[in-house]
Amino acid sequence: MSRIEKAKSQKLTRREKGQVKDRMKNMLMFLPNMVKLLGKLLTDNRVLRALVKFSPDVLHITGLNDVSIIGAYLGWKMQIPIIGSWHTNIHEFAAHRLAKMFRFMPDSAVSTLTKFAERKILDGSVLYYKMPKVVLAPNQELVDLLGKGTNRKAFLMTRGVDTDVFSPDNRAVHDDVFRFGFVGRLRAEKKCAPSG
Repeated sequence: MSRIEKAKSQKLTRREKGQVKDRMKNMLMFLPNMVKLLGKLLTDNRVLRALVKFSPDVLHITGLNDVSIIGAYLGWKMQIPIIGSWHTNIHEFAAHRLAKMFRFMPDSAVSTLTKFAERKILDGSVLYYKMPKVVLAPNQELVDLLGKGTNRKAFLMTRGVDTDVFSPDNRAVHDDVFRFGFVGRLRAEKKCAPSG
């Protein structure tokens, strides 16, 4: 029996169909709110006025989020060059979330759904990164993918800490208190796990 025949033979029960419907509804529920928020931000001239007052030479967008979408739109509207940096593999994150959401379904159906979603979200992300003139990515595989997919200049965005500058030897405080500094978002898609 082929994979497709096997998947077709594993029909969903009425309860499972209800769960699929509820989960899809919950997953898509945020879209109207996001569209409403973006609409308000686009029609609210405060962001535009602040951008005009600041008068940037370049705008930096970081991904498919509300602030970057507004930045991309205003950069296009005001003819400001945009640089984009890829920070999160949202296509993989979304596929992982979908797999968890639909784990009650047959594995073959979940695999088909998540592979399709991952591919389409990656396609959409590459399309989004066609807006910047230059794209930065955290690894060579993404540099190559974005460079080829967008026909833009793509560069490796190296990360790390300068251990000569940020060394415990340079501390001004010596009291055995452990201090942790962080700038960024602690999000599930970044695989940040609490440590004990």
